[in-house]
Amino acid sequence: MKKSCLSIKEFKRFLKELGFTQKQFANFLGLSEQTLKKWVKDQEIPYYAEIIIKQKMELDKFRKEHSCIDELLEDRIKNILSNIQKN
Repeated sequence: MKKSCLSIKEFKRFLKELGFTQKQFANFLGLSEQTLKKWVKDQEIPYYAEIIIKQKMELDKFRKEHSCIDELLEDRIKNILSNIQKN
């Protein structure tokens, strides 16, 4: 599995910016909280988690800048998650 370039400190900061606890982010990804705890303990955040975080931040920024929801960005996140679950 390809590793992210995010440090644990950055990972935690991004989760906080998104308003996620580790448990909530795990649920968002369809993973167990233990999986995220293992990532943090081993200091190995998967690259796909970094991509999803960045896409979610982009979506949240868009939502703040516009009053409507851009379904295209929401679909991109869902497609990433779907592809991960297939592999």
